[in-house]
Amino acid sequence: MSSNETNKDNKKKWVRNNNAKWPTDKSRTRLLWIPKQDILPLEYYSAGKQREGPIPVHPTWRVPTWIVLHSFPALFIQMLSYYLMPTLKWNVLFYGIFIFVYHAEYLVRLIRNLHYWINYYGVLDYANCGRDLPRDNEVFRLATDILIYDLVRTLGVIYMGGYDPNAPPTFGLIDGAVTLRTIIKMVVWFLTLDFFFYVYHRACHQVPFLWKIHYKHHMTKHPTPLQAILAGNMQELLEVAIIPFLATYFIPMNSYELWILMCTLVYVEALGHTGVRAYWGHPILNPILDPIGLALIVEDHDLHHRNGKSGLCFGKQSLIWDRLFNTVGERIECTTEKIAFKTK
Repeated sequence: MSSNETNKDNKKKWVRNNNAKWPTDKSRTRLLWIPKQDILPLEYYSAGKQREGPIPVHPTWRVPTWIVLHSFPALFIQMLSYYLMPTLKWNVLFYGIFIFVYHAEYLVRLIRNLHYWINYYGVLDYANCGRDLPRDNEVFRLATDILIYDLVRTLGVIYMGGYDPNAPPTFGLIDGAVTLRTIIKMVVWFLTLDFFFYVYHRACHQVPFLWKIHYKHHMTKHPTPLQAILAGNMQELLEVAIIPFLATYFIPMNSYELWILMCTLVYVEALGHTGVRAYWGHPILNPILDPIGLALIVEDHDLHHRNGKSGLCFGKQSLIWDRLFNTVGERIECTTEKIAFKTK
Protein backbone atom coordinates (compact mmCIF):
# COMPACT_ATOMS: atom_id res chain seq x y z
CA MET A 1 0.00 0.00 0.00
CA SER A 2 1.35 3.44 -0.91
CA SER A 3 1.95 6.14 1.71
CA ASN A 4 -0.97 8.19 0.32
CA GLU A 5 -3.31 5.21 0.63
CA THR A 6 -2.07 4.58 4.15
CA ASN A 7 -2.73 8.20 5.16
CA LYS A 8 -6.24 8.07 3.71
CA ASP A 9 -6.91 4.81 5.55
CA ASN A 10 -5.63 6.28 8.83
CA LYS A 11 -7.83 9.34 8.37
CA LYS A 12 -10.89 7.10 7.97
CA LYS A 13 -9.92 5.23 11.13
CA TRP A 14 -9.59 8.49 13.10
CA VAL A 15 -13.13 9.48 12.16
CA ARG A 16 -14.62 6.02 12.62
CA ASN A 17 -12.97 5.15 15.93
CA ASN A 18 -12.99 8.53 17.66
CA ASN A 19 -15.47 10.79 15.83
CA ALA A 20 -12.67 13.35 15.73
CA LYS A 21 -11.47 14.99 12.53
CA TRP A 22 -9.06 17.54 13.99
CA PRO A 23 -5.98 15.23 14.12
CA THR A 24 -5.97 15.16 10.30
CA ASP A 25 -7.15 18.76 9.82
CA LYS A 26 -4.35 20.64 8.06
CA SER A 27 -6.22 23.95 7.85
CA ARG A 28 -5.48 24.85 11.50
CA THR A 29 -2.07 23.27 11.96
CA ARG A 30 -0.55 26.22 13.83
CA LEU A 31 -3.49 26.69 16.16
CA LEU A 32 -3.63 23.01 17.09
CA TRP A 33 0.11 22.39 17.17
CA ILE A 34 0.31 21.80 20.94
CA PRO A 35 -2.80 19.53 21.17
CA LYS A 36 -1.36 17.52 18.28
CA GLN A 37 1.70 16.79 20.41
CA ASP A 38 -0.59 14.61 22.54
CA ILE A 39 -1.73 12.31 19.73
CA LEU A 40 -0.71 8.73 20.46
CA PRO A 41 -0.19 6.01 17.85
CA LEU A 42 -3.53 5.02 16.33
CA GLU A 43 -3.74 1.61 18.00
CA TYR A 44 -4.12 3.21 21.45
CA TYR A 45 -7.51 4.72 20.56
CA SER A 46 -9.34 1.40 20.38
CA ALA A 47 -9.29 -1.71 22.55
CA GLY A 48 -6.55 -4.23 21.89
CA LYS A 49 -4.64 -7.10 23.43
CA GLN A 50 -3.53 -6.22 26.94
CA ARG A 51 0.15 -6.74 27.66
CA GLU A 52 0.85 -9.81 29.72
CA GLY A 53 3.04 -10.26 32.74
CA PRO A 54 3.38 -8.41 36.05
CA ILE A 55 2.81 -4.66 36.29
CA PRO A 56 6.25 -3.03 36.03
CA VAL A 57 7.42 -0.58 38.71
CA HIS A 58 8.71 2.67 37.28
CA PRO A 59 12.10 3.49 38.89
CA THR A 60 11.65 6.25 41.48
CA TRP A 61 14.77 8.16 40.40
CA ARG A 62 13.81 8.66 36.77
CA VAL A 63 11.21 11.44 37.03
CA PRO A 64 13.08 13.68 39.54
CA THR A 65 16.17 13.33 37.35
CA TRP A 66 14.18 14.23 34.23
CA ILE A 67 12.59 17.25 35.94
CA VAL A 68 15.96 18.54 37.14
CA LEU A 69 17.55 18.11 33.71
CA HIS A 70 14.69 19.92 31.96
CA SER A 71 13.66 22.62 34.46
CA PHE A 72 16.97 23.72 35.98
CA PRO A 73 18.42 25.02 32.69
CA ALA A 74 16.02 27.98 32.96
CA LEU A 75 17.65 28.87 36.29
CA PHE A 76 21.15 28.25 34.96
CA ILE A 77 20.54 30.55 31.99
CA GLN A 78 19.54 33.40 34.29
CA MET A 79 22.38 32.67 36.69
CA LEU A 80 24.89 32.67 33.82
CA SER A 81 23.45 35.91 32.45
CA TYR A 82 23.87 37.61 35.84
CA TYR A 83 27.43 36.28 36.10
CA LEU A 84 28.49 37.42 32.62
CA MET A 85 26.52 40.69 32.63
CA PRO A 86 26.11 41.65 36.31
CA THR A 87 24.66 45.09 35.54
CA LEU A 88 21.92 43.69 33.30
CA LYS A 89 19.06 42.62 35.56
CA TRP A 90 16.06 40.61 34.34
CA ASN A 91 13.04 42.79 35.05
CA VAL A 92 9.62 41.26 35.70
CA LEU A 93 8.46 41.57 32.09
CA PHE A 94 11.56 39.96 30.59
CA TYR A 95 11.61 37.19 33.20
CA GLY A 96 7.91 36.54 32.66
CA ILE A 97 8.25 36.21 28.89
CA PHE A 98 11.28 33.96 29.32
CA ILE A 99 9.63 31.46 31.68
CA PHE A 100 6.34 31.58 29.74
CA VAL A 101 8.11 30.44 26.57
CA TYR A 102 10.39 28.03 28.41
CA HIS A 103 7.46 26.44 30.27
CA ALA A 104 5.52 25.95 27.02
CA GLU A 105 8.52 24.22 25.47
CA TYR A 106 8.99 22.21 28.69
CA LEU A 107 5.38 21.04 28.40
CA VAL A 108 5.97 19.73 24.87
CA ARG A 109 9.06 17.80 26.03
CA LEU A 110 7.08 16.46 28.98
CA ILE A 111 4.32 15.12 26.69
CA ARG A 112 6.89 13.44 24.46
CA ASN A 113 8.53 11.88 27.51
CA LEU A 114 5.22 10.49 28.78
CA HIS A 115 4.36 9.17 25.32
CA TYR A 116 7.65 7.31 25.31
CA TRP A 117 6.69 5.55 28.54
CA ILE A 118 3.15 4.87 27.33
CA ASN A 119 4.64 3.07 24.35
CA TYR A 120 7.12 1.30 26.61
CA TYR A 121 4.65 0.09 29.27
CA GLY A 122 1.30 0.14 27.47
CA VAL A 123 -1.94 1.47 28.99
CA LEU A 124 -4.44 0.35 31.60
CA ASP A 125 -7.81 -1.19 30.70
CA TYR A 126 -6.58 -1.66 27.13
CA ALA A 127 -8.47 -4.92 26.67
CA ASN A 128 -11.76 -3.08 27.22
CA CYS A 129 -11.26 0.37 25.77
CA GLY A 130 -8.70 2.62 24.10
CA ARG A 131 -7.75 6.14 25.16
CA ASP A 132 -9.94 9.13 24.33
CA LEU A 133 -9.36 11.98 21.91
CA PRO A 134 -10.79 15.46 22.60
CA ARG A 135 -13.86 16.03 20.48
CA ASP A 136 -13.77 18.40 17.53
CA ASN A 137 -15.83 20.97 19.42
CA GLU A 138 -13.44 20.83 22.40
CA VAL A 139 -10.00 20.93 20.82
CA PHE A 140 -9.94 24.68 20.15
CA ARG A 141 -10.83 25.21 23.81
CA LEU A 142 -8.05 22.82 24.80
CA ALA A 143 -5.52 24.78 22.73
CA THR A 144 -6.46 28.06 24.41
CA ASP A 145 -6.64 26.39 27.85
CA ILE A 146 -3.02 25.29 27.47
CA LEU A 147 -1.91 28.87 26.79
CA ILE A 148 -3.98 30.19 29.70
CA TYR A 149 -2.55 27.50 31.96
CA ASP A 150 0.98 28.48 30.95
CA LEU A 151 0.26 32.19 31.52
CA VAL A 152 -1.38 31.70 34.93
CA ARG A 153 1.40 29.46 36.21
CA THR A 154 3.96 31.99 34.93
CA LEU A 155 2.23 34.81 36.81
CA GLY A 156 2.09 32.59 39.88
CA VAL A 157 5.84 32.03 39.83
CA ILE A 158 6.42 35.78 39.57
CA TYR A 159 3.86 37.21 41.99
CA MET A 160 3.29 34.41 44.50
CA GLY A 161 7.05 33.92 44.66
CA GLY A 162 7.79 37.64 44.99
CA TYR A 163 10.26 37.72 42.11
CA ASP A 164 13.22 40.01 42.83
CA PRO A 165 15.43 40.96 39.84
CA ASN A 166 18.31 41.57 42.26
CA ALA A 167 18.27 38.01 43.63
CA PRO A 168 19.28 35.55 40.90
CA PRO A 169 19.14 31.78 41.52
CA THR A 170 22.38 30.59 43.10
CA PHE A 171 21.38 27.16 44.49
CA GLY A 172 22.47 28.04 48.02
CA LEU A 173 26.04 28.98 47.07
CA ILE A 174 25.60 32.64 48.02
CA ASP A 175 22.16 33.83 49.12
CA GLY A 176 20.30 30.54 49.64
CA ALA A 177 17.84 31.10 46.79
CA VAL A 178 17.51 27.34 46.31
CA THR A 179 18.82 25.11 49.10
CA LEU A 180 18.44 21.54 50.35
CA ARG A 181 15.65 22.67 52.68
CA THR A 182 13.70 23.41 49.51
CA ILE A 183 13.06 19.67 49.22
CA ILE A 184 11.44 19.59 52.67
CA LYS A 185 9.40 22.70 51.86
CA MET A 186 8.30 21.09 48.59
CA VAL A 187 7.05 17.99 50.41
CA VAL A 188 5.02 20.11 52.85
CA TRP A 189 3.78 22.34 50.00
CA PHE A 190 2.53 19.36 47.96
CA LEU A 191 0.74 17.88 50.99
CA THR A 192 -0.88 21.26 51.70
CA LEU A 193 -1.89 21.60 48.06
CA ASP A 194 -3.31 18.09 48.18
CA PHE A 195 -5.45 18.92 51.20
CA PHE A 196 -7.07 21.93 49.51
CA PHE A 197 -7.49 19.97 46.28
CA TYR A 198 -9.05 17.03 48.12
CA VAL A 199 -11.65 19.24 49.82
CA TYR A 200 -12.53 21.01 46.57
CA HIS A 201 -12.48 17.83 44.45
CA ARG A 202 -14.62 15.75 46.81
CA ALA A 203 -17.12 18.60 47.07
CA CYS A 204 -17.34 18.71 43.26
CA HIS A 205 -18.40 15.06 43.21
CA GLN A 206 -20.86 15.26 46.10
CA VAL A 207 -22.47 18.71 45.79
CA PRO A 208 -24.76 18.87 42.72
CA PHE A 209 -24.12 22.47 41.67
CA LEU A 210 -20.36 21.97 42.02
CA TRP A 211 -20.56 18.84 39.86
CA LYS A 212 -21.84 21.11 37.10
CA ILE A 213 -18.47 22.88 37.31
CA HIS A 214 -16.47 19.67 37.27
CA TYR A 215 -18.38 17.30 34.98
CA LYS A 216 -16.74 18.54 31.77
CA HIS A 217 -13.40 17.22 32.96
CA HIS A 218 -15.03 13.80 33.36
CA MET A 219 -16.34 13.66 29.82
CA THR A 220 -13.19 11.68 29.06
CA LYS A 221 -13.09 8.24 30.69
CA HIS A 222 -9.65 7.27 29.38
CA PRO A 223 -7.70 10.55 29.10
CA THR A 224 -4.30 11.37 27.69
CA PRO A 225 -1.80 13.81 29.30
CA LEU A 226 -2.98 17.16 27.93
CA GLN A 227 -6.59 16.39 28.82
CA ALA A 228 -5.58 17.08 32.40
CA ILE A 229 -6.11 20.74 31.43
CA LEU A 230 -9.47 20.32 29.69
CA ALA A 231 -12.17 21.76 31.98
CA GLY A 232 -14.68 24.54 32.47
CA ASN A 233 -13.78 28.13 33.33
CA MET A 234 -14.50 27.92 37.07
CA GLN A 235 -12.62 24.63 37.48
CA GLU A 236 -9.60 26.09 35.69
CA LEU A 237 -9.62 29.12 37.97
CA LEU A 238 -9.76 26.94 41.08
CA GLU A 239 -7.22 24.29 40.07
CA VAL A 240 -4.71 26.36 38.12
CA ALA A 241 -4.67 29.50 40.26
CA ILE A 242 -6.57 29.51 43.57
CA ILE A 243 -5.53 26.13 45.03
CA PRO A 244 -1.78 26.67 44.34
CA PHE A 245 -2.18 30.20 45.76
CA LEU A 246 -3.64 28.80 48.99
CA ALA A 247 -0.80 26.28 49.32
CA THR A 248 1.78 29.03 48.75
CA TYR A 249 0.03 31.36 51.21
CA PHE A 250 0.52 28.81 53.99
CA ILE A 251 3.89 27.49 52.77
CA PRO A 252 5.69 30.52 51.28
CA MET A 253 8.14 29.80 48.46
CA ASN A 254 10.41 32.14 46.53
CA SER A 255 10.02 32.43 42.76
CA TYR A 256 12.82 29.99 41.96
CA GLU A 257 11.45 27.35 44.31
CA LEU A 258 8.01 27.89 42.79
CA TRP A 259 9.47 27.39 39.32
CA ILE A 260 10.70 23.94 40.32
CA LEU A 261 7.36 23.21 42.00
CA MET A 262 5.34 24.21 38.94
CA CYS A 263 7.51 22.09 36.65
CA THR A 264 7.01 19.15 39.00
CA LEU A 265 3.29 19.81 39.41
CA VAL A 266 2.56 19.88 35.68
CA TYR A 267 4.41 16.56 35.33
CA VAL A 268 2.26 15.03 38.08
CA GLU A 269 -0.95 16.42 36.58
CA ALA A 270 -0.11 15.09 33.11
CA LEU A 271 1.14 11.74 34.44
CA GLY A 272 -2.13 11.14 36.28
CA HIS A 273 -3.98 11.32 32.95
CA THR A 274 -1.75 8.96 30.95
CA GLY A 275 -3.31 5.67 32.04
CA VAL A 276 0.19 4.20 31.74
CA ARG A 277 0.33 0.55 32.76
CA ALA A 278 2.94 0.84 35.50
CA TYR A 279 3.19 1.19 39.25
CA TRP A 280 4.10 4.85 39.09
CA GLY A 281 3.28 7.84 41.24
CA HIS A 282 4.46 11.18 42.60
CA PRO A 283 8.18 11.82 41.99
CA ILE A 284 8.74 13.50 45.37
CA LEU A 285 6.07 12.11 47.71
CA ASN A 286 5.97 8.47 46.66
CA PRO A 287 9.40 7.45 48.03
CA ILE A 288 8.17 8.72 51.41
CA LEU A 289 4.57 7.53 51.28
CA ASP A 290 4.83 4.22 49.41
CA PRO A 291 6.27 2.23 52.37
CA ILE A 292 3.27 3.23 54.51
CA GLY A 293 0.60 2.60 51.87
CA LEU A 294 -0.28 6.24 51.21
CA ALA A 295 1.17 6.67 47.73
CA LEU A 296 -1.12 7.69 44.88
CA ILE A 297 -0.40 5.94 41.57
CA VAL A 298 -1.59 6.43 38.00
CA GLU A 299 -4.29 3.76 38.21
CA ASP A 300 -5.98 5.54 41.13
CA HIS A 301 -6.78 8.60 39.03
CA ASP A 302 -7.43 6.55 35.90
CA LEU A 303 -10.16 4.65 37.76
CA HIS A 304 -11.46 7.94 39.13
CA HIS A 305 -12.08 9.09 35.55
CA ARG A 306 -13.65 5.81 34.48
CA ASN A 307 -16.12 5.91 37.37
CA GLY A 308 -17.26 9.47 36.69
CA LYS A 309 -19.33 11.13 39.41
CA SER A 310 -19.05 8.08 41.65
CA GLY A 311 -15.25 8.02 41.37
CA LEU A 312 -13.11 7.85 44.51
CA CYS A 313 -9.50 8.88 45.26
CA PHE A 314 -10.04 12.64 45.29
CA GLY A 315 -6.44 13.56 46.09
CA LYS A 316 -4.06 14.17 43.21
CA GLN A 317 -0.71 14.10 45.03
CA SER A 318 -1.19 11.38 47.64
CA LEU A 319 -3.68 9.04 49.33
CA ILE A 320 -3.26 10.68 52.75
CA TRP A 321 -6.57 12.54 52.81
CA ASP A 322 -8.42 9.74 50.99
CA ARG A 323 -7.20 7.25 53.58
CA LEU A 324 -8.05 9.59 56.45
CA PHE A 325 -11.59 10.18 55.19
CA ASN A 326 -12.18 6.66 53.81
CA THR A 327 -12.48 7.55 50.11
CA VAL A 328 -9.77 5.27 48.68
CA GLY A 329 -10.88 3.34 45.60
CA GLU A 330 -10.08 -0.32 44.95
CA ARG A 331 -7.39 -0.97 42.34
CA ILE A 332 -7.96 -3.49 39.57
CA GLU A 333 -4.68 -4.02 37.73
CA CYS A 334 -2.06 -2.61 40.12
CA THR A 335 -2.82 -4.91 43.03
CA THR A 336 0.01 -6.20 45.20
CA GLU A 337 0.06 -9.69 43.71
CA LYS A 338 0.28 -8.34 40.14
CA ILE A 339 3.15 -5.90 40.64
CA ALA A 340 6.76 -6.75 39.80
CA PHE A 341 8.23 -5.19 42.94
CA LYS A 342 11.51 -6.99 42.42
CA THR A 343 12.25 -4.61 39.50
CA LYS A 344 11.87 -1.52 41.69
